[in-house]
Amino acid sequence: MRKRAKTDTYLIAAHAGSCRARVFLLTGLVLLLPCPIAWAQTEATVKSPAEAVADSPQTEQAVQPIPLDQVSNRAETIGLELNILLPRENSRRALEQVSSETDRTLKEIKSYLAKTPNTLAGQPNIRVLQRFESQINKMLNDLRSLADELEEQLEDLSESLAQVDRISADWQATEELTKNEEGIEASTITRIRAVRTEIAEARSAIVKRRNEVLALRDKLVNPSVALSEGAENLQSEVDARVEGIFQADHPPLWSPRVRESIRKEWQTLGPEQLLQRFNENREDSQTFGFQLILFVAFGLGLQWLRSRTRAMIDNIQHQQQADAPLVFEYPWAMSLLITAILTIPLHPTAPRSSGLIAAALIAIATIRIVLRFLPSAMAPFAWGFAILFTIDRARDLLDTTPTLERLVFLVELAGGLSLLVWLLRPSQIARLPEDWRGHPFVRLIHFAMRAGALLVMLAILADLAGWSDLAVLVGGLALRSGYMGLLLFVLLKVFCGLATFALVLRPLRLVRAITNHRESVERMLQRILSVVAVCVWAALVSGQLGLLVPVTDLVKVIFNASITSGTLSISVADVLVFAFTIWLSFLLARFIQVILQEDVFTRVRMARGLPNAISNLARYTVIFLGFMFGLSAAGVEITKLAVIAGGLGVGIGFGLQNVVNNFVSGLILLFERPIDVGDTIDLSDTSGIMKRIGIRASVIRTFDGAEVIVPNGMLISDRVINWTLSDRRRRIDVSVGVEYGTPAQRVIDLLVEVAKANPKVLSDPEPHAFFENFGDSSLDFKLRAWINVFEGSFPNTHLAIQSEIAVAIQQALDEANIGVPFPQRDLHLINAPSNLVLEPDEAKPQSDPETE
Repeated sequence: MRKRAKTDTYLIAAHAGSCRARVFLLTGLVLLLPCPIAWAQTEATVKSPAEAVADSPQTEQAVQPIPLDQVSNRAETIGLELNILLPRENSRRALEQVSSETDRTLKEIKSYLAKTPNTLAGQPNIRVLQRFESQINKMLNDLRSLADELEEQLEDLSESLAQVDRISADWQATEELTKNEEGIEASTITRIRAVRTEIAEARSAIVKRRNEVLALRDKLVNPSVALSEGAENLQSEVDARVEGIFQADHPPLWSPRVRESIRKEWQTLGPEQLLQRFNENREDSQTFGFQLILFVAFGLGLQWLRSRTRAMIDNIQHQQQADAPLVFEYPWAMSLLITAILTIPLHPTAPRSSGLIAAALIAIATIRIVLRFLPSAMAPFAWGFAILFTIDRARDLLDTTPTLERLVFLVELAGGLSLLVWLLRPSQIARLPEDWRGHPFVRLIHFAMRAGALLVMLAILADLAGWSDLAVLVGGLALRSGYMGLLLFVLLKVFCGLATFALVLRPLRLVRAITNHRESVERMLQRILSVVAVCVWAALVSGQLGLLVPVTDLVKVIFNASITSGTLSISVADVLVFAFTIWLSFLLARFIQVILQEDVFTRVRMARGLPNAISNLARYTVIFLGFMFGLSAAGVEITKLAVIAGGLGVGIGFGLQNVVNNFVSGLILLFERPIDVGDTIDLSDTSGIMKRIGIRASVIRTFDGAEVIVPNGMLISDRVINWTLSDRRRRIDVSVGVEYGTPAQRVIDLLVEVAKANPKVLSDPEPHAFFENFGDSSLDFKLRAWINVFEGSFPNTHLAIQSEIAVAIQQALDEANIGVPFPQRDLHLINAPSNLVLEPDEAKPQSDPETE
């Protein structure tokens, strides 16, 4: 629903942005890519004159009397037209809801503005001023939100009223037409007057609803102006306090004025006033009832989950799952923690007593859970911070007594300093387990504790000297960062435990992509939750320092910084959006590919190579769509890519032929599927297993363990031997030689029996042995058998089975007393002297007498 520009001084114009992402499919070669893109974008952006007229704002139409012969038909449909224009029942309920919210908000604003002067009269510290400013801005945003809803209803009512007036004008002109003509039937005139009466009633109902909305909107004017002025005054006061942060804003604690102020404030602060603050805003009991229901629901759900986790303790395999059951040992403490944390979002303007009660409940739940993860030596750290956190929240009840609040804050600082100094003693550190003392996280905590002790000491000195604002900023930063760190640590453990067991329960347990990589998924979720916790902690600490808004504004300025050249303008935000979109598209493409490979294709029987082709095509499509969406989100017009694509075409013609050739060859490999991942191939001088078919090149892992990157063009243009194209059967040949005199048929039968005895040899086709040749020294036989190799283990399987058969043949030959001859050669002397006769003694080598 569109929003008009508001002219009231208390409203902020709403900005409605829209962006459209065009989706294109890769249906041709890359050389033809710019053409369909430019054509599609041109078709979408260039509109015909008829469309331009249709999209243009409606001009005021001339009054057109209804032909008298059509009065009866139009009168039958006028009721339906008016019912569409009348305020609907849901509009009435929405107005009643807005009215109820408006009354509640105005009551809160009146109560808050009534007690604000008393609080400000006591010269509160900068923390109280910042809290007041935050609450006023929250209420001001609520008023603006209500005003926006009312403006939307006013816009709809105005449009309906304009259409009713147009219809009324047409029927009025029709009635005037009957006065100028003769012979008009009385029933026609009566019908026209009845329709005009019906139109007047509808118009009256619309005007009445519009007046109600206008009256409700006018009620927001004065409170909005008052809140705006209060926010401006508080902002000026906070800015002045920040500028004078290093100046004394209160007398020193040893001053007589402080003692007198404490006496007066103690007399004014009695039990009745404290009890009154606990009874403020009793009308929020319905929301607190909802929190009670939420607490019970969470508790019962976590109780059931604890029973499930106890049944899974025996199946725990790593430390992260081992920590998860500890979280669920106290389901009601977890439920209390989550429900108490929701108090602030559900009750942004709740009384300060609600914050104290919520803080006490959070402290109790935190202690109950965190002690399961900390060694006994760290227990005082958790107990101390929980007590100090409750005291810190209790100071909100003393905002009208600034001196007493200052003393309580000094006690809180002294307690925090004592706790930190006690925990940093060498004897206390020595009590920690050995694996804790050397852990980087524990060392970081010790460093933070030392830095916090220094800041707390500085805050104590500043508070004693009268520099209350400096003490609140420094001391509050040190203590509250510790409170929030401990709370976020517990929440991190809780959500990590929930995520861990969500992966082992239905329905995520049925997803194979998760069950097969559960530890990796858990580590990734833990990293994501840790990063979120650190970011939340940093944002909260920045808010305590008052740096969150300036940092946010600085980030906006950096993001909006741009470089302009002619009509082209690129900002930092555009670049980051484009980079984030591309990264997200790669991540999404990988996720879809894993889901397809491990959850879809494993349950569906498909042709060889088709799953790999579909998964890769889906991956490329998601990346391409992410690229186009990133360009659109960054504000780049797709039509301007035609010029870039034209230059790219020239570059392709000169130097990128190989890149395009390999890309197209990769597409051919995906669709034609002559080679699939896991196939054993021979390519030129390379033999190995295909590991991956990429967009430009493929990876072959040789039998020696090397990974060879081969351009896809070579796999298409060169001669490739695929050993596993049709099936994974492979024939092995074993050559055997036996000595002369051995029965040939006996050897053939023996070889066949050995092959059949091996369970890895296929029975179809059957193994065969045959007499191959009369060798020089042996009778040569050959055994041929077929085996079935498995994906990814072709060389090992082939060589292993061949070795097993060869060993079995040797054992069988030995058992059958069949010898395997060694090579023998007969030497024949030709043209030897006829008188050469060697005696036996002469044939022996004679020793050298000189060496004897």
